Amino acid sequence: MATAPDLSWIPFYEELATRLLDFKDDRHGLIALVLEAYEAVQMKVPKLDSTMPPADIDPFTVMGLFNKGLTWENRAKLAAALKSALGIEAAAPTAFDSIPLLNNQHATFYRFSNDPDRGDQDLEKLWILLETAVAYADGPTPEREGALAEAFDGAAAIKGVRWMVTMGLYWARPNVFMNLDSRNRWFVEKEDVPQTLKDATPREHGATVPSGEEYLQLCRTARALCGDPSSGFRSLPELSHLAFERSEEVNREKKLEQGEVAPDPVLAEPGPRYWLYSPGEQATLWDGVRECGSMVVGWDALGDLSQYGSKAAVLEALDAAADDGRHHHNDAGCAWAFASEMVPGDVVYAKRGSKRLVGRGVVTGEYTHDEEGPEGLRNLRDVEWTDAGEWDWPGEGRMPTKTLTDITDNEKAVARLEALIGASRLAQGAPEASAEPELDPYTREDFLADVYVTPERLDDMEGILRRKKNLILRGAPGTGKTYAAKRLAYEFMGERDRDRVKVVQFHQGYSYEDFVEGYRPTATGFELRRGPFLELCDAALEHPDEPFFLVIDEVNRADLGRVLGELFMLLEADKRGVHLDLMYSRESFTVPRNLYVVGTMNTADRSIALMDHALLRRFGHVELEPAFASDGFRAYAEGLGSDAFDRLVSVVQAMNEDIAQDEALGPSYRVGHSYLCNLTAGERLPAQLREVVEYELAPVAREYWFDDPGKAEGWVAEMRGALA
Repeated sequence: MATAPDLSWIPFYEELATRLLDFKDDRHGLIALVLEAYEAVQMKVPKLDSTMPPADIDPFTVMGLFNKGLTWENRAKLAAALKSALGIEAAAPTAFDSIPLLNNQHATFYRFSNDPDRGDQDLEKLWILLETAVAYADGPTPEREGALAEAFDGAAAIKGVRWMVTMGLYWARPNVFMNLDSRNRWFVEKEDVPQTLKDATPREHGATVPSGEEYLQLCRTARALCGDPSSGFRSLPELSHLAFERSEEVNREKKLEQGEVAPDPVLAEPGPRYWLYSPGEQATLWDGVRECGSMVVGWDALGDLSQYGSKAAVLEALDAAADDGRHHHNDAGCAWAFASEMVPGDVVYAKRGSKRLVGRGVVTGEYTHDEEGPEGLRNLRDVEWTDAGEWDWPGEGRMPTKTLTDITDNEKAVARLEALIGASRLAQGAPEASAEPELDPYTREDFLADVYVTPERLDDMEGILRRKKNLILRGAPGTGKTYAAKRLAYEFMGERDRDRVKVVQFHQGYSYEDFVEGYRPTATGFELRRGPFLELCDAALEHPDEPFFLVIDEVNRADLGRVLGELFMLLEADKRGVHLDLMYSRESFTVPRNLYVVGTMNTADRSIALMDHALLRRFGHVELEPAFASDGFRAYAEGLGSDAFDRLVSVVQAMNEDIAQDEALGPSYRVGHSYLCNLTAGERLPAQLREVVEYELAPVAREYWFDDPGKAEGWVAEMRGALA
C-alpha cells in the first residue's frame, strides 16, 4: 500500500500561482525578482532563453524552476527564496510528494527566441491559461469554463508543450486539475481504478492531448471519484502520488525480474563506480547537459529503458529498431548500464573523442524517461557537474568510444583522474567538490524489516558491539550472515554510509601483506602499499566521532593471527588506543576506538578448522537461525501471495528438521531462508521458484545425503511437488 503523501506544499503552490498573475503586465519585474532569488541562495540561474537574462517569461516556467531534477534541499531553498522575493505568506515547502517534474533539458514552456518554432503569442497564451485557470478553479461558471477550455487548446498547441500544460495547471490548483504526465496516464491505464476514469483518460502511449473541453470533463470525473472506496484516492494529489509510487515499484520489479541487478550487492566494495561518458559525438551536448545538470543518452526508439528486464532484451529491441543487419551489443550494454546499473553517488567523467576530458560530475538522480522531451534527450539522469575544463586522458592508450563505459576496475586511471582534476580545481582557487548525495537514514525498524531476526537478537548484537567492538555472526548456509552484517553497520551508524563500511572476504591464502601492508611489484621494482585494514583505520582516525565498520566474510577461512600479525592484540576493546610498530613500515599504529569488526562464519563448512581460543575470546558470537517463522519473513511471504511458495517453505522447514536430527549433519547444516529471498511477485515467480529448487536447493540436498541418494531424491521430489 502506498505511503500517505505529504501535501503541505499545496497552499504555497496555490498562492504562488495567484501572485504570479500580478506580473502579467510586468514580466521584466518578475524576471528581476527571479534573478534576485537565485542570487539569494547562490545558485546558478538556468538557461531560460538564447540570451540571458531572458527578455520575457511565462508563469509556468517560473513555477517549473523548482519543479524539475533538483535535490529536495535545493528545491526547498529556491522555493523559500521565491517566497521572499514575491511576498508569499504561505510557508515554503520542504516536501514535494506527488509533484510532477520537468525534464531538465526541457524545462521551459516556450521555445527559445531564436527558435523558428517560437510563436509570437506563445507566452501570452500561457499567461491567459493561468489567468483563466485560477478564475475557474476559484469560482467556476459556464463562461469561465468556456474561456479556460479555449485557453487550454491554445497553450497545448504551443510547440513542445503538449502534456506539460496539465502539469502546470496541477501545480497551480492541484485539487482541481488532474496531472496527465506519463506516470499518471500509465497508472490509470494499467492499474485498478474505476472504469469511468479509464475511459476518460488518454492512454499512456500514442495518445494525443485532449481538447480543453475533454480535459475539464476528465477533471470533473476524477474529482467525483475522490473519496470513493473503489478509487483508492481521496484527492487528485493522492492519485498522482499513487501513480508515482506504483510506477517506481514496477520499475524495480522489472530490473530484478531477470536477476541481472542484485538488490544490494553485499560483497561489493563500498564507494562509487566511475564512468566515462560521451555527451554526444565530440561532446556536442556538453554545454547543454552541464547547464541543465543532467546527462542524456539517445536510443529514443527504445522508449522507456526501464521497461526492459535484461541486457538481452535491450539488445533484441535495438536490433529490431535499427534493422540494419548490425549487432548492437555495445549500445545495448550502454543503455542497460545507464538505466539499471548506474546509481546516485557514482562519478562521471565527460569526454570529447578518445583523448580529451571536459568535465567531472556526481550522479544525483535515478534514471528517468521523458516521453515528451526533445528528440535525443528523453533518457536522462540528474548530475551535479563539479568540474569543467580540458584535460588529457591519463590512462593507457585511448579512451573507449562507447557512450558509457564503467572504468571502476581501472584503479590506476581513476586515481590519476581524481588527482588531475583535483589539482586543476585547487590551482583555480576553487573549493574541493562536494557533490555527495544525502545519505539515506537507516533505522532499527529498517533493520528488522530487512533482516529477519527478533528485536531481542538485534539488542544482543548491538550490546556486543558496544562492549567488545568485535562480533561474529555464525550460522548455517543461507541465513543471511553477510547481508545482516552490513545492515547492522548501517543500523549502528543510523544511515547508509558505504564509505564507512569496508567488506573483505578471507580465504586460506589471505595474508598480512594482503590485509595490513606489504611490498608489491611495480614497473621499476617494489613499493610498500597499505592494505584495506590500514586504509579503514586511517579513515576512522580522521573521523573519531563516527563509527566505522570492517566486515570480514568467512572470517574463519584464514588464520587471523597470521593475517593480523602484531596487531592481533590491538583488536581487543581495552587495547584500542595502544600503539605498536608495523612490521614493514615501522610506523606507530593503533586500532581506533571507533572501528568495529563484524565477521561471518559458515558453521557447515567442513573444510574449515575451528577458530582458536585466542581469537574466540576477542569476539562476541551470535547464532543466526533459519528465519522462516519470523515476522519479517512471514510479511515477505504474504507480499508474494503465492500458495506454491508457502508450500515450498513448509517442505524446506520439514527438511531442516530431518537435517537437524541427522547425526552426520546436525542443526548447523540447516537450509537458511535467504535461498527463498529476493523473489518478485508476478508472472516470473513460478519460474523463479523452479530455478531455486533445481539449481540451489536440490544440489544442497544431494550434497548433504551423498551417501543416501534415495533420501536426497525424496526431498527433491517433495520440493518439486510443492510447486506442482
